[in-house]
Amino acid sequence: MSGPWPFANPVLTAAGCGGSGRDLAAYGDLGTLGGFVTRSVTLHPRPGGAEPRIVESPSGLVNAIGLQNPVVTAFLRDELPPLQELGATVVTPRDPGQRGPLVCVRSTDVGALVAALAAERIVVSSREDKLRIALHLYNVEADVDTLLDALVRNRSLLA
Repeated sequence: MSGPWPFANPVLTAAGCGGSGRDLAAYGDLGTLGGFVTRSVTLHPRPGGAEPRIVESPSGLVNAIGLQNPVVTAFLRDELPPLQELGATVVTPRDPGQRGPLVCVRSTDVGALVAALAAERIVVSSREDKLRIALHLYNVEADVDTLLDALVRNRSLLA
C-alpha cells in the first residue's frame, strides 16, 4: 500500500481498546491485523480518573478512564518494542504531535466513501487518503455494526 504506513489490510483496532497490545495477544495473532492502534500516551504521566472508572447504565457502559498512561518516552521504550515483537503493524506515530484517538482506514477514494457513509447518516471525516472514524461513549454496538455493514457495501472504496 502507498503512504507512510504499509497496512497489510484495512482492519485496525480502535484506539486504546487493547492497551499496548499485551492484553489482546492472548486472544489471537496481532500480526493478522492491518494495524494496532495503541492507547493514548501523553507528554507527562497521567494517573487517570478517580474510581469508579467504568459504571453500568441502563443504556450501556460509561467510562472515565482519564487517559491513564505512563509517559510517551516510557511507552516508546517499554511498551512499543514488545508490541512490534508480537508481529503487529504499529500505526501510532512516534511523534507525539501527530497522535490522536481515531480509527483510520485507507481508501481509494476517500471523498466518495465519506459521501456514501453520509448518505447512510454515518458521520466520519477524512484526511489525505484515510477515512477517520471517531467512536465515542454514546455509540452502541449497533452503531458499530451499521458502520461495518456500510464499509462492506463500499468495500470497493477501501484500499
